[in-house]
Amino acid sequence: MSTVVTGYTRQETAALCDVNPSRLSYLDRLGVVSPQKFGNPKKPSCFYSFKQLLELKAIFKMRSEVSLQTIRKMIDFLEEWGEDKTLHDKEIIVFGEDVYWLTEENSKKVLIQFDKSINSKQYGILEVILIPSLNTLKGELIEMANSSPKMKRLNILERIPA
Repeated sequence: MSTVVTGYTRQETAALCDVNPSRLSYLDRLGVVSPQKFGNPKKPSCFYSFKQLLELKAIFKMRSEVSLQTIRKMIDFLEEWGEDKTLHDKEIIVFGEDVYWLTEENSKKVLIQFDKSINSKQYGILEVILIPSLNTLKGELIEMANSSPKMKRLNILERIPA
């Protein structure tokens, strides 16, 4: 009985991520992103899922701003706090040496700082108030002007600058 394998080979993944296959092997040895392995245990065939491909792309993009050690600490932090340890679906902010995770807690946007000493469980949480972009606010005004008969009678839409 043969096994049906889906995903991307190490060579395909390396090409899609624009890295050397040895870089993928290194991340696998560190346990950062480990592919499924089949066949000979000494030289297995490796296959990465689409989710792992996204994770690798996120890591390589972040790698231009932060060290691999910091990325590993972020993953450890997320795992320690019972969160999904993937980074590709998180909003990560790098500001100088500091790295933050923008998330939602109790229906509020919060910014959690990944402290350099994550192992000591030190972290900071800041409440974030996000002001929508000018285009978003303008779109809401136009939508409101279009939806109300009173607004239409007052020609509000015509007075909103282009």
